[in-house]
Amino acid sequence: KSDIDITLEGETLRVSYKPEKELESDKIFIHRGIARRSFDLAWKLSNDLDMNKATATMDRGLLTIEVPFAEERLPKQLKIK
Repeated sequence: KSDIDITLEGETLRVSYKPEKELESDKIFIHRGIARRSFDLAWKLSNDLDMNKATATMDRGLLTIEVPFAEERLPKQLKIK
C-alpha cells in the first residue's frame, strides 16, 4: 500500500509503483512468484466522473479505485406538467 501512488491530474488517473529496493540480482531463485517490477499506468477519464469523490481500497492484494458519476451528469427524470 505504501509503495503505490495514485494521482488525479485533471482528467487523468495515474497509478504508479516503485519498490523501495530492487531484488538483488546475484541471488539464485527457484521460483520468484509475482513479479515486483515498477510500473506507471495512466488512464484518461470522462468528464462525467466526479474526481473529488474518488476512493481507493486494497483488499487481499487487489487495488480497487472507485470514481462515481458527477451528480449533474446523472440521468434526470422529468415530470410531465
